Amino acid sequence: MEGLKSNPWASPPKPTDVRTLEFEDNLPSFRLGVPALGHALFQRLELRTILNNAFAGVDHKGLRIDLTEVMVLNRLDDPASKLALWREWYPHTALPHLLGLPALGWDEDSLYDTLDVVDERRDAIELQVYERVVRPLEGEAPKVLMKDLTSSYFEGSGVANPLSAKGYSRDRVRGSRQVNWSLLLTPTGYPVTLEVYPGNTKDETTVAGTVERVQRVFGLKEGIFVGDRGMLTKTNLEVLTAAKFRYAIAETLWNVKPVLAEAEKKKREPLGPLAASKKGRKKGAQAKLEVGLPAPPEEKVFEESWCEVVGEDGRRHICVWSEEKRRDELASLKERLEAGKELEKWARSGVQSGEWTEDNHHDLVKSLTKKLVEEDAEKLHDVVWDPQTIGTVFVKVNVERKAWEEAKAGWWILTTDTALAGPEVVRVYKSLAVVERAFRTLKGPLEVRPIRHWKAERIRAHLYVCVLAYLLERYVEQKVREGAEKPITVTGEVAWGLFKEVRWQQVGLKGTDVRRWTISNITGMQRVVLERLGVAEAQLRPSQTTL
Repeated sequence: MEGLKSNPWASPPKPTDVRTLEFEDNLPSFRLGVPALGHALFQRLELRTILNNAFAGVDHKGLRIDLTEVMVLNRLDDPASKLALWREWYPHTALPHLLGLPALGWDEDSLYDTLDVVDERRDAIELQVYERVVRPLEGEAPKVLMKDLTSSYFEGSGVANPLSAKGYSRDRVRGSRQVNWSLLLTPTGYPVTLEVYPGNTKDETTVAGTVERVQRVFGLKEGIFVGDRGMLTKTNLEVLTAAKFRYAIAETLWNVKPVLAEAEKKKREPLGPLAASKKGRKKGAQAKLEVGLPAPPEEKVFEESWCEVVGEDGRRHICVWSEEKRRDELASLKERLEAGKELEKWARSGVQSGEWTEDNHHDLVKSLTKKLVEEDAEKLHDVVWDPQTIGTVFVKVNVERKAWEEAKAGWWILTTDTALAGPEVVRVYKSLAVVERAFRTLKGPLEVRPIRHWKAERIRAHLYVCVLAYLLERYVEQKVREGAEKPITVTGEVAWGLFKEVRWQQVGLKGTDVRRWTISNITGMQRVVLERLGVAEAQLRPSQTTL
């Protein structure tokens, strides 16, 4: 009836109980957390601008920039082969919507072609990353550059290439073909340059090339070069001096026995507390020279001390003695001597049973030597076959080597031409631990190995893509830690891992057309990380118009 109005005294409708609503199942859901955070940081650090500049004149430049970013973010989220990245990972992430790059229209070969471009333009990329990212983060041109070398093994049956060779494996994968590569880092752990070498390259042969590269590509004319003992040769010191670089490099104690003998006579000054070593250290391994590791409360903390000795050649040596290191090395020595005794018992048992005879004793000697190598005890023992003597086979202790290991226990020595005080030289050298940490990150969560590429240019590019992922990992770690009221010890790996379950999820009500996109699985800790990075949660959201 016209004119009737609703009853103003009628009860309002009851609100819908959300718990009674039924939501649609099997609606689209994409991996969002790591890809979206990585994309935001790619823009924050201007990495896309850097790639745009470096790829000038390249065909399909936009696609090459996108696919380079895709490969970098894959290392941070769920490292995969290029085929698996294309088929299985990318289509299930939010990257097609973040980049505006559909999963169709490119394939595995597009990724390989992009690797070729990355290798071709790597000098330009590294220079701009150094100028626009690393230097601003460091606050100035780094005065200390730290270098170390490692190796990664190949997997597959592809054709040989100039980088593939058998050599000393840092991965402890014996007999495999490998590639050697080195990183030059700042003390904060940011990468300056990657260098790639054939798998049989020795550390000592790489220094001159590094000096030439930092001068030619980056224009660096001075600084302190920090390296491990494998890089110390007279020629390398001359190269560094001629290039006006100072150095702080570890010595091989066997090569500086007179310096060690002189140090033993001198009065030492306290250097500071050394963190107690971790239990379960591998036999024969030297004490780790890690920085800032707190000692477990139940273990006693020993003190390091130092003195300075000038060698006969005029070189300055900082000699450091550690009770903790001495205790560990003597314990290791005892274990390796015991291993020799046990192997001798094993060999003699085989002789008594007739397994080993004069006819095959060469095989026994080889087997014993191999087992001694595995125990890191081959230099301490000599294997002797003597059928004219009771016992027939002997694993004899090398008395001279044993005495030497007892004498050097607890010592390590640096050589330097800097004017820095002894404790400062030690501090600078210990910062080399960040390179070891970078290698662990690259070989661990970023899965740089095994390498499945067989073209030299793609091997180099694959390694550099992993280095760019490490740059983002390190950046997140540093930003999360800095400026905190209380120390935050979260690693970059943990911080990135917090975002692996974050998804871009469509939700909807059954029986309706209501659909909404939402970010799921965001927690308080993830919001803390975003706040410290200066990334708003809204920056993780893809534009809905692309969905």
